Amino acid sequence: MTPTSKEINYIDKIDYVLDNFNFEKVHAYMLLTKWQWWKETDYLQPTIQDLKDTAQNILWSVTQDGKSLIGQGGFYAYRFEYGIKLSFEPFRSSSF
Repeated sequence: MTPTSKEINYIDKIDYVLDNFNFEKVHAYMLLTKWQWWKETDYLQPTIQDLKDTAQNILWSVTQDGKSLIGQGGFYAYRFEYGIKLSFEPFRSSSF
Protein backbone atom coordinates (compact mmCIF):
# COMPACT_ATOMS: atom_id res chain seq x y z
CA MET A 1 0.00 0.00 0.00
CA THR A 2 1.38 3.39 -1.01
CA PRO A 3 1.33 6.07 1.71
CA THR A 4 -0.83 9.12 1.10
CA SER A 5 0.69 12.59 0.80
CA LYS A 6 -0.63 13.39 4.29
CA GLU A 7 1.12 10.30 5.70
CA ILE A 8 4.35 11.22 3.89
CA ASN A 9 4.14 14.71 5.41
CA TYR A 10 3.76 13.19 8.89
CA ILE A 11 6.61 10.76 8.26
CA ASP A 12 8.87 13.73 7.41
CA LYS A 13 7.74 15.57 10.55
CA ILE A 14 8.29 12.52 12.75
CA ASP A 15 11.77 12.01 11.29
CA TYR A 16 12.60 15.66 11.95
CA VAL A 17 11.41 15.47 15.56
CA LEU A 18 13.31 12.24 16.22
CA ASP A 19 16.50 13.57 14.59
CA ASN A 20 16.42 16.69 16.77
CA PHE A 21 15.39 15.21 20.12
CA ASN A 22 18.07 14.66 22.78
CA PHE A 23 17.50 11.01 23.66
CA GLU A 24 20.90 10.82 25.33
CA LYS A 25 19.85 13.44 27.88
CA VAL A 26 16.63 11.54 28.66
CA HIS A 27 18.58 8.28 28.95
CA ALA A 28 21.08 9.89 31.34
CA TYR A 29 18.19 11.11 33.50
CA MET A 30 16.65 7.65 33.50
CA LEU A 31 19.93 6.05 34.54
CA LEU A 32 20.43 8.62 37.30
CA THR A 33 16.93 8.13 38.69
CA LYS A 34 16.87 4.37 38.09
CA TRP A 35 13.75 4.83 35.91
CA GLN A 36 12.49 1.48 34.65
CA TRP A 37 9.96 0.20 32.12
CA TRP A 38 8.15 -3.10 32.13
CA LYS A 39 9.67 -5.29 29.40
CA GLU A 40 7.97 -8.61 28.77
CA THR A 41 8.78 -10.31 32.11
CA ASP A 42 10.60 -7.77 34.30
CA TYR A 43 11.28 -4.10 34.99
CA LEU A 44 14.42 -2.94 33.18
CA GLN A 45 16.06 0.36 32.36
CA PRO A 46 15.24 1.31 28.77
CA THR A 47 18.02 1.61 26.21
CA ILE A 48 18.37 4.62 23.93
CA GLN A 49 16.91 2.47 21.14
CA ASP A 50 13.90 1.68 23.38
CA LEU A 51 13.41 5.42 23.89
CA LYS A 52 13.58 6.11 20.16
CA ASP A 53 11.19 3.27 19.33
CA THR A 54 8.65 4.42 21.92
CA ALA A 55 8.89 8.02 20.75
CA GLN A 56 8.40 6.99 17.14
CA ASN A 57 5.38 4.85 18.05
CA ILE A 58 3.57 7.55 20.00
CA LEU A 59 4.36 10.21 17.40
CA TRP A 60 2.90 7.99 14.68
CA SER A 61 -0.12 7.20 16.88
CA VAL A 62 -0.88 10.84 17.61
CA THR A 63 -0.87 11.62 13.88
CA GLN A 64 -3.18 8.71 13.03
CA ASP A 65 -5.57 8.28 15.98
CA GLY A 66 -7.24 11.69 15.89
CA LYS A 67 -5.99 12.46 19.40
CA SER A 68 -4.05 15.59 20.27
CA LEU A 69 -1.98 13.96 23.05
CA ILE A 70 -0.58 10.49 23.69
CA GLY A 71 1.80 9.63 26.51
CA GLN A 72 3.88 6.59 27.35
CA GLY A 73 6.91 5.98 29.57
CA GLY A 74 7.37 9.66 30.39
CA PHE A 75 7.17 10.71 26.73
CA TYR A 76 4.30 12.81 25.40
CA ALA A 77 3.45 13.33 21.75
CA TYR A 78 1.33 16.35 20.87
CA ARG A 79 -0.47 17.08 17.61
CA PHE A 80 -1.24 20.67 16.72
CA GLU A 81 -2.71 22.26 13.60
CA TYR A 82 0.80 23.28 12.58
CA GLY A 83 2.68 20.08 13.43
CA ILE A 84 3.75 17.68 16.16
CA LYS A 85 5.87 17.86 19.29
CA LEU A 86 7.65 15.32 21.48
CA SER A 87 8.53 15.98 25.09
CA PHE A 88 9.79 14.05 28.08
CA GLU A 89 7.85 15.03 31.19
CA PRO A 90 8.96 12.95 34.17
CA PHE A 91 6.90 14.91 36.70
CA ARG A 92 3.65 15.14 34.77
CA SER A 93 0.70 13.55 36.55
CA SER A 94 -2.39 12.89 34.51
CA SER A 95 -4.70 10.08 33.62
CA PHE A 96 -5.31 8.88 30.12
